[in-house]
Amino acid sequence: MKVHRQTLACGILTWLLPLAEGAITKPADAPKPHSPEESAKLITLPPGFRLELVAAEPLIRQPSGVCWDAQGRLFVCELHGYNLEGQYDIEVLNKTGKLDRVVRRLAAPPEAVRKAEEDQHGVVKLLRDLDGDGRMDEAVVWADDLPPCLGIVPARDGVIVTAEPDVIFLADRDGDGKAEIRETLFIGFRVSVLERRINQPRWGPDDWIYAGRGRGGHITGPRLPEPVNLPGTDFRFKPDGSAIEPVTGGTSTIGWSFTGTGQRFVATTGSPGIYVAPIPWRYLARNPKASLRGGQSRAGDYQNIHQISKPHPWRFKREKDPGFFNYYKSRYGKSESIASGYFTSACSPLVYRDDALPGLQGSYFVCEPSTNVVHRAIIKKNGTALQLERDPSEKDREFLASSDVWFHPISLAQDPVGAIVIVDFYREIIEDYSAIPRYLQQQYQLDTGKDHGRIWRLVHEDMPKAPNADMSKLGATALAEETGSAYHWRRTTARRLLVEKATLSPEAINILNELASNASGKRGSVVNALHTLANLSKLSPPPLLAGLGHADFGVRVHALRLSEEWLDRSNKVLEKVVSMTEDKESLVLIQLALTLGESHSQQAIQALETLAKEHGGLHWMNTAIQSSQGPEKGSSGDNLAQDLSSLKEAAEKLASDKPVLGDKQFVQTYERYLRALKGKHDPKRGEQLFQKTCAACHRVRGIGKAIGPDLTGERNRAEETMILDVLAPNREITAGYATHLVETKDGVSLAGLLVAEAPGNVTLRDLTGNEQVILRKNLAKMEALKVSLMPPGLEQILSPKDLADLIAWLKQ
Repeated sequence: MKVHRQTLACGILTWLLPLAEGAITKPADAPKPHSPEESAKLITLPPGFRLELVAAEPLIRQPSGVCWDAQGRLFVCELHGYNLEGQYDIEVLNKTGKLDRVVRRLAAPPEAVRKAEEDQHGVVKLLRDLDGDGRMDEAVVWADDLPPCLGIVPARDGVIVTAEPDVIFLADRDGDGKAEIRETLFIGFRVSVLERRINQPRWGPDDWIYAGRGRGGHITGPRLPEPVNLPGTDFRFKPDGSAIEPVTGGTSTIGWSFTGTGQRFVATTGSPGIYVAPIPWRYLARNPKASLRGGQSRAGDYQNIHQISKPHPWRFKREKDPGFFNYYKSRYGKSESIASGYFTSACSPLVYRDDALPGLQGSYFVCEPSTNVVHRAIIKKNGTALQLERDPSEKDREFLASSDVWFHPISLAQDPVGAIVIVDFYREIIEDYSAIPRYLQQQYQLDTGKDHGRIWRLVHEDMPKAPNADMSKLGATALAEETGSAYHWRRTTARRLLVEKATLSPEAINILNELASNASGKRGSVVNALHTLANLSKLSPPPLLAGLGHADFGVRVHALRLSEEWLDRSNKVLEKVVSMTEDKESLVLIQLALTLGESHSQQAIQALETLAKEHGGLHWMNTAIQSSQGPEKGSSGDNLAQDLSSLKEAAEKLASDKPVLGDKQFVQTYERYLRALKGKHDPKRGEQLFQKTCAACHRVRGIGKAIGPDLTGERNRAEETMILDVLAPNREITAGYATHLVETKDGVSLAGLLVAEAPGNVTLRDLTGNEQVILRKNLAKMEALKVSLMPPGLEQILSPKDLADLIAWLKQ
């Protein structure tokens, strides 16, 4: 077949292939499904571990989440209609008998989207194990005709599902196995693509339910006192629908996880995880001027994945197609253009907080459905941040890997016996249809396997036998004892049930106080008991003081949060808290700065001043202190502000604001710079050019200023694309670096990068590096412009040889 190359004026190379006539059939190399028994044999695990099947088709189809109620009953939510708009699109196209080989990434047309929306839906099922062998024998449709569901959590003798645009409570009060109660707690979430909707609700230690973000929205609810304008962050809500609010950070895919110390990880496609700054949103809301820069960052410095499966044939064919390979490499980098070897779909992180699986306590797990892997990492402290590193025993392999291409883990959960349950969205193709060349979509189809789905349980040969999972009949005293259980599910379920029942006997209170005051108690048990007492309004100074002095820094972090309502009520608590400016743990000091803002005392202000002087260099310390400087703090705020670090030094403007060359002349210029790539390069000279021309706004491997995007990862991008980025900076703007125009109510116009959003303000950074905080109450208008702060006309400064040498240095 003859290939025609067409060079567009914008400088992007596109390959156009004529459409093929004739019948379109599924290729013989399309991978086939395996039975659950066969699939289990294709999974590799460390010695002693194994997977047990919990449920499979036809009982379940396309599962997206699981949870267990107080009786230990397993509920599963299903997501139906994934990639359906793409499937409907190619069904129409296939009637022409032609293959669409045009090089581009194409979304389904509106008519296909509308048809898909009519068929996309969610289902909740109750699964039953009738013979006690651990494998489910019966599935009862508990609730159907729901919006697509991407998560489920137990609450109030029922379950709550995240089903954008709603959050819905479901309950069966008459015992017939059907949820006759269907209450919409919240409505108004902006509907986004199916796999990017609100997701994975889970209980936090503070008895709020936390969930992964969608696109925000104007949220209302029958029990919500007033509407809430939710930004595009993760969020938390009360299970009765009485409150909902943003939280710091936001997952880019599905899922998030708390650590035992109360820190959070969220997910992004191309790396093992993202660490969220330890500055909860509610603290920022105290001071309209407080803003958070760098609210989340990559936790792992690696992207490689060691899959054992042979990637789906469409991936090999896209890689070998020069038009599509160049198209994807130029836009998304190497990891998204070659067939395998990199994280491309990481989701549903889980920090394992049980002892039942030997050697895994505190380990970080994340699903990688496209490569048929569950990855494990070790969490390491680095100052005020947490980092992810590969386990030393898994440098060249994955904790769990399958050679079954249909195996797609998309969600992880800890079950009542301490096992890790893996939700398997078992089907042929898991990737977003638009990432697949259209002619390959037409051949392989997009919905093969839509009637499949599996749930697995990760166990170990040395796991202890767990108690009966049914906790529904336990009284307050027994539940109080269970808050100290070694099993994460049991202790957190006990806390939830005690708070929901809201009644405690004196004996139960004594048990909780003993657990919370245990100086040698494990973090999970002590923290759980402290929060149980606090959420029942039974927390008193003695166990709180014990927590503040606990040897485990994670207990101290939680105790500081719980001490806030006591700061102006108990001198002993206040004295203990202000004395903690000498604590050796950086995360404790950050929380201390946040906690002190809840006190009106002079001692608290003095302690904040001490933190600013002695620990102001800690990452996020200035933000924490600023959040504690509420408007009511008085004149001491001026003195305190003097100890905060100054803004970044002003950077020189790169070049004059000359317009981009005309189309014809631009193409000629672009081709001239391309030719320079073929000559000999001098990377050392390239570094000097970077420092002279680019370092005022960009950073590479620690060199330069972080005003614009960090260019360290540019070595993975195509050289041709890098030239386009320099010659035509407005062609494609890196996410998060669009120029924003702000107009204030007093008529002032400002332009710059939106570097931070907080409850009471936004922060803009201009080209010189100067930053300005604008209070939201003073905003008249804010919009993102389709222009870059990087000036055009850099070809007047960098010759073709200059840019070739600079690129050579970047790609080292």
